[in-house]
Amino acid sequence: MEKISSRETSRIFMRSLSCSQALITVLDKAMGHENEVGERGAHPLAGGLMHMGYQCGMMWGAMLAAGSEAVRRFGTGPKAEAAAIAASQAILKSFQNYAGKVNCREITDSNLLVFFGRIKYMLTGKAVNCARMAVKWSPLALEAIKSALENVSGDVPDSPLSCTRSLARKMGASDEEAIMAAGFTGGIGLSGGACGALAAAIWITTSKWYRQHPEVDDNFLCALKHEFFHEVDFYPAINSIKAKFQQAANGKYLCGEIAGRKFDGASDHAAFLSSGGCSALINALAADKL
Repeated sequence: MEKISSRETSRIFMRSLSCSQALITVLDKAMGHENEVGERGAHPLAGGLMHMGYQCGMMWGAMLAAGSEAVRRFGTGPKAEAAAIAASQAILKSFQNYAGKVNCREITDSNLLVFFGRIKYMLTGKAVNCARMAVKWSPLALEAIKSALENVSGDVPDSPLSCTRSLARKMGASDEEAIMAAGFTGGIGLSGGACGALAAAIWITTSKWYRQHPEVDDNFLCALKHEFFHEVDFYPAINSIKAKFQQAANGKYLCGEIAGRKFDGASDHAAFLSSGGCSALINALAADKL
């Protein structure tokens, strides 16, 4: 694995204006594999999941990179899925220890859902602070991923461990993409935060759009348009997913509230899925296949 360049991290962050896209891009590069479509598809996870202020997008991006590395180490079977979940828990702990908070709204003190909130974020130096955080935390995220993947247990159940992998497969995503999204399960690392299935559906849909539109440039002006005006062709599809999610989840966004409980590890979550937990929500999100 390569060392992470502070200058390169800062450049990627300011080019994309997306903490989630920056972290997956930087970590992919450090781990020796790049995935331009998947990296660009992570853009809307910034701002705490489509600007909603939930878990910081840096963690969503880091977990996608961790899942990609898990595939390279363990293939696309149950062990890779377990590894991705373990890495997501390590990433969450690392970020919490570094930042002291996990939610974007608390970190930025800005409502990014409204135009003036995004103006405030840019003009008061919050964006620069986030760029600095990305520079300082990305090496810590890399260490957390490496440590978690090097200590994965070989004994894992054969049944699906994550709602996000099940959803990804139903949406027609590749085996690798399904493992990449596995860390989102249980509201990021089984923490009970904002629903990982929603994040996975958004990422898979956006990645599909970029795969179908290779002519679209990835540059600062395009990112500025994303962030300030949301005038991007793939956003209507994402908004449709969000509407379906809201209906299926009865307006709730936190995994702990949707499931009515938290999970004591991946095996506990696997048992919940096997008993039909969140099946209606997964089926609603999977209605739009790739």
